[in-house]
Amino acid sequence: LFPTDLLVRVPASLVGGLLGDPTSASLFVVVQVALLGWATAALARELGSRLWPSVLAGVFAMFSPSFLALLACGRLDAASLGWMVLACLLWLRAVRRPSWRRGVALGAGLSALIASSPNLAFIMVFLIIPASLVAMVRQLRALVWPFALAALLVVLVGGACVATMVSLEGRSAG
Repeated sequence: LFPTDLLVRVPASLVGGLLGDPTSASLFVVVQVALLGWATAALARELGSRLWPSVLAGVFAMFSPSFLALLACGRLDAASLGWMVLACLLWLRAVRRPSWRRGVALGAGLSALIASSPNLAFIMVFLIIPASLVAMVRQLRALVWPFALAALLVVLVGGACVATMVSLEGRSAG
């Protein structure tokens, strides 16, 4: 686990104290897989798919052989893929129907992605920045507030994660 994956460590340690570490790890994986399925289905609905094809998309995402292989190999950061899909969904909603609430939701989704998997957050940067620039050029005035609020939340949570990582590395070095 990364020192900045707070969204993984904190719930796992809380549940691990109650149920034990193996049960906690299994519960974490099941919840993350369910999040991936739900977020994929919701993204498909947002993109115009009907109900059953959306549900199938979510099921196929949850039981994708490559995704399950990564989980079987112990790559818990891959389990956080649901947060990335959720961030894509929230971004799409903020672009299509801008409001301050959607900006806050997008910031919270991106913050959850940063807190759960720095690797996936790094990939998301390359997906969301060019697409956001194109969207902002198209709808500059209406999009300023949602993305400004999202950026503020991401900077705050990202700063906290970096500070935690630096603090933990300083302790292990000294």
